[in-house]
Amino acid sequence: MLTQRLRSSAAVHSDGGARLVGVHTPAVYRLRSELLEFEQIFDAPDRSHGVLRLRATLEGEGVWAQRTFAIERLAPTPNAAGGVTALTECSNELARLLEGWVSANHSRSPPSVKRN
Repeated sequence: MLTQRLRSSAAVHSDGGARLVGVHTPAVYRLRSELLEFEQIFDAPDRSHGVLRLRATLEGEGVWAQRTFAIERLAPTPNAAGGVTALTECSNELARLLEGWVSANHSRSPPSVKRN
């Protein structure tokens, strides 16, 4: 579910990188992600929430930027269906935040690359 949601924001290449779509960039960047947490947590028998944590790395010639995103949403019901709803909301928010983060970072000057 999460992979599909993020792929809708970026065209993924076979090497695991991505050419960012919808962002006007002068070069191709690789977006790497590491899923740290994606689960439904029960606070009480009648209350739960979804938690999503993901570390994203934007690369060009070297690491351009890195950020860990942490998103939590209350589940509307304390069952599997409520967990799916909460995690879907987390995924949608992650896609929105990730797009904004990439857009903000692409306009920065690229990191200097040391060549031997």
